[in-house]
Amino acid sequence: MIKMVTKQNIIHWSLIGMSQRAIAIKAEVSRGTVKKVLHEYEEVRQKGDEEAIEELLTTPPKYDSSHRHAVVLTPEVTSLIHDYMQSNRRKVSMGMRKQRMLKYDIWEALKKQGYCISYSSVCHYVYKLEHGPVEREKEAYIHQEYYAGETCEFDWGEVKLFIRGKEEKYYLSVFTFAFSNARWAYLFHHQDTLAFMESHRNFFRDVHGVPRMMVYDNMRVAVKAFVEKDKLPTDALIRMKDYYHFEHRFCNIRSGNEKGHVERSVEVVRRKSFCVKDHFDSYDEAQAWLMRTCKDMPCIMQDEHGCNVNLRDEDLAALQPKLGDMGCFERIEREVSKWSTITLFNNHYSVPDSLVGKRVIVKLYSEHIVIFDGNEKMARHERSYAKGQWVLNIDHYLKTFRRKPGAVKDSTALRRVDGRLREIFDKHFVKDAQSFIDLLIFAQENGHTHTDIIDAYNTLLSHGLRKISVEQIKAILNHESITDDVYIMTTTGGAHAYQIEQQSSETLNTITQLIQQPIKPLSYANTKRIATN
Repeated sequence: MIKMVTKQNIIHWSLIGMSQRAIAIKAEVSRGTVKKVLHEYEEVRQKGDEEAIEELLTTPPKYDSSHRHAVVLTPEVTSLIHDYMQSNRRKVSMGMRKQRMLKYDIWEALKKQGYCISYSSVCHYVYKLEHGPVEREKEAYIHQEYYAGETCEFDWGEVKLFIRGKEEKYYLSVFTFAFSNARWAYLFHHQDTLAFMESHRNFFRDVHGVPRMMVYDNMRVAVKAFVEKDKLPTDALIRMKDYYHFEHRFCNIRSGNEKGHVERSVEVVRRKSFCVKDHFDSYDEAQAWLMRTCKDMPCIMQDEHGCNVNLRDEDLAALQPKLGDMGCFERIEREVSKWSTITLFNNHYSVPDSLVGKRVIVKLYSEHIVIFDGNEKMARHERSYAKGQWVLNIDHYLKTFRRKPGAVKDSTALRRVDGRLREIFDKHFVKDAQSFIDLLIFAQENGHTHTDIIDAYNTLLSHGLRKISVEQIKAILNHESITDDVYIMTTTGGAHAYQIEQQSSETLNTITQLIQQPIKPLSYANTKRIATN
């Protein structure tokens, strides 16, 4: 495309009598271009409209690009885009619409694969696939300015994840600083008051401070009631305000966009974290992945001197100090049943069997519960959000199992332990449950966990031991060295069994050496002597 100055020069040189050939050489353009410019000028001049001539001389040349073919959008690139769109449709059919890849994510994925393509090209192609060539009405936005550490916006979002292959629904609590656009997010099973309070406690703890203003939409955990044009905050929000000393602001009804950032933040956090990876081995792994993704989101801009400035650090440095962590729990009382459990929401949670028939205090958190007898902590369990579940700890029943060892084999408590510990019981103690209970009591009294028992068992296996006793595992737990004495420490007859195993091993080695020795061929003389004999 020629420049406007070149077009003006072509017309000027033609008016002073230069030929088209000379003009083309001087302007370094083709004769066809010169002919086209002069033809356009003659058409306008013949009309005698001075304004049209001025418009022609001051308007840069334009070319019709409507019939141009895409150069970068090759069949290979468009095929990849179609694959991403197909994946999006599959997620929508599974109820995971909010975790589909948007145009920006598709563009980033193409760049990572080495394709040089602009974001606008991807946008135009994807929009054409979804809507066709339809003109959209443009929307005006109002630019906002914020101070560091001043305003933070909060909102909820939904996400579906696969934990150990099972699909589960979680809720995202997302915090966004208005100044730096830095984000923090947390996963919860429920979108309730406890999760609302715990998310704020976790956020203030992680950023080591408190913003001066928190902004909410009209969520039920924040708004207690509507009184004409006013909104009454919930008791939980008032409690947090009084403890952490921040102010709050609500948006107008159906006007979540008034927050400015967070509606988009929920979408961004969800896509960046879970549109590519949504399978995890545990809830903790999913939360760690979410936090790492938020931390990796850039909050860098350049100042007037061209130097990079980390706005996240400025936000954190300007926060109000945090005095401590607020207790975010619900306190209730329960009576311990004959099964040595308390019942919450149709689920049973075990406590030590010495508490049967007593009333205990339960502190209910969003993801776990803690059980107290007076001021003494007796048990802690992860909350189950299914119905009719038995969440049991076998250590809570050791006193009863010592009197009733026959009840161990088919007990629900044994079925709830680590599968590796249950395997040890099935292989070595299924006919001697009393010894297994003694081992658990020994571990409990000496501060050892079930994992320590499993590690000790694996240590014995690694030294070639087949028959394993409680005394051997205790020796490993006590950090005793692996000696012959440890191997011999079994039940009655253990020393004799050890000697037989050692003799069998030596005999097997001797036979192996004999087989491996080369056989010497007999000479002719020796062969004749053997035949004569």
